[in-house]
Amino acid sequence: MRSFLLVTLLVYLVGLVTGSGDLRGGDISPNLKVCYQGEPGAYSEKSLRSLLGPSPISVGRKSFEDCFRSVSTKQSDYCLLPFENSLGGSIHENYDLMLRYDLVIVGEHDFRVRHCFITRPGVKTEEIKYAISHPQALKQCDNWLRARNIIPIPTYDTAGSAKMLKENKNLPEGCTPENTAAIASDLAADTYGMDCRCSNIEDDDSNFTRFLLLARKGLSVQDREGVKCKTSIVFTLEETPGALYKALACFSLRDVDFSKIESRPTSASLLSYLKFRGKRSETARFRYCFYLDFLDSDSSEAAVNALDHLREGASYVRVLGCYPARSTLVGKVAEDLKRCKDLNGGSVTRIDGDEKRKVNIGIVGKTKKDWPGVPDGVRFIKNVEDGKEYEELDVVVVASEEALKQLPNVPRALTVIEGNLMSRSRSLALGKCQGDVMICHLCPEGNGKGTLVWDGVRMDDVRRGEDFLRCFSEARWKTVEMDCKEHDEFTAKSSFAAMLTGRVLSAQSLKPSPVNTGPVMSLFEIAETSEKMSFDEFFKAYKHTSGSRMVLKGMREALDNVEREIEKRQSYLEAKDEMTHLDRLRVLEEVKKMIKEETAAEQQAEKGGRKGKKE
Repeated sequence: MRSFLLVTLLVYLVGLVTGSGDLRGGDISPNLKVCYQGEPGAYSEKSLRSLLGPSPISVGRKSFEDCFRSVSTKQSDYCLLPFENSLGGSIHENYDLMLRYDLVIVGEHDFRVRHCFITRPGVKTEEIKYAISHPQALKQCDNWLRARNIIPIPTYDTAGSAKMLKENKNLPEGCTPENTAAIASDLAADTYGMDCRCSNIEDDDSNFTRFLLLARKGLSVQDREGVKCKTSIVFTLEETPGALYKALACFSLRDVDFSKIESRPTSASLLSYLKFRGKRSETARFRYCFYLDFLDSDSSEAAVNALDHLREGASYVRVLGCYPARSTLVGKVAEDLKRCKDLNGGSVTRIDGDEKRKVNIGIVGKTKKDWPGVPDGVRFIKNVEDGKEYEELDVVVVASEEALKQLPNVPRALTVIEGNLMSRSRSLALGKCQGDVMICHLCPEGNGKGTLVWDGVRMDDVRRGEDFLRCFSEARWKTVEMDCKEHDEFTAKSSFAAMLTGRVLSAQSLKPSPVNTGPVMSLFEIAETSEKMSFDEFFKAYKHTSGSRMVLKGMREALDNVEREIEKRQSYLEAKDEMTHLDRLRVLEEVKKMIKEETAAEQQAEKGGRKGKKE
């Protein structure tokens, strides 16, 4: 009980005290890289060309998440992905990935899907027995295929089917280049040198797919000025009656119109990204995210007031992007596209595949036990001063000041300095390292995942930095670019408060019990971490944390305030009990008095009755 009370008190105190860019050195490429999911010639690439024209370099990726990673790690400038289809509905995977990655919507494009019947050159149409394509494409052409007695056989991709037919590889059993056709786009036919025998073979001509253009940074208010805009948001609500009605009323009462609203169950892993990790044990089994598109700029007076009103009642609100409606491009997107056209004169350039390179990473100053969640294949170097240890490394991660002092000169490798005070790490690194330097803060979560905050301070070989970040993002780490000074201002106060809380807890020699809940166990983990930290390390954090004295002062004041609140509540309860006791005595006296008066009245009435009888 004592442990629980102290932990609860410290949680309250910490709440009172804390108040609960680009890689330096140039762009990824002088050209504009835009990635999409699928093989070259896919409908996604055709949509990309429809929106952006022939100038950008199109990069095909294997999965939707590979596209998100590609933009997050600066392998690509933008990605164009499908989010909903007029026949098939929403693509929920991409909505989930929007929550996992810090990308922003900067444009939208409604693409008309037109299916084509594609064969190898010279093949007779009447000899075709089979049609291969993605299951959804086959379903959308079902009547057309039935009328010709063609058997549909599903494969992994539309453009991939055309590729299989062209290369005569991995065709389904019974299928040959002579008896099989592919259903794909006319772009796929051009890409693989195939013949488009018939176009527009879909059963429903209202087949549209809504694509969204995603970037690392959103459009500014100035970019969107004078343009009809749409805003996409996501929010979660508490489990209370009428919560959704009240949320929507924030907009409808201000005449802000919707174009889409959809709810989606949210997994426990996604909740951790939405800052529900500490409350997970208290949440309902199903928690829903609500996706809403409204037809206004997020900077208009009505929208600003509506969003402020929504945040008052919602558990989580995030603006996914404010962007021009109906395939309009403005701001940096339009500027990048114009620059790209000027560079290559409108010729089509395509990159097929992920262009992955193996990157050799070594860590000094930490062990696997310290960082259990780092990606597989990363080496932990024991002998810091041995230059041979670094010969094959592309990236050296230095995880302590002592290791940095002992580090030999490694000019060919990118030096990544890790530390929770990134500004200090930056100054130390620039004084010591001669080559490329990146500053980062690794936050493993112990479940094989974590968050990596980074700032590219000096980056001549940008690709090497991208490779380093890709290793972590592929291991399901969240990578966040943030300036060193901004990071330290953002985290210093709360980090020092956590260290201070941990030292207070560890001094109490408290032990966890089997009945402790998740939040309580988290504080015990903080205490355990503090026990491993020497006082010299704690003092160093105190010395280099701006506002650390205010945190100490605030903790003392918060403790005093809590004690006063406890005393006030105790005095109130005692007074209430006393008043209740006095009230009972007063009521008892009044009852006694009423009984006496009633008894006296009855006696008087009896006397009057006897006197009347005598007379």
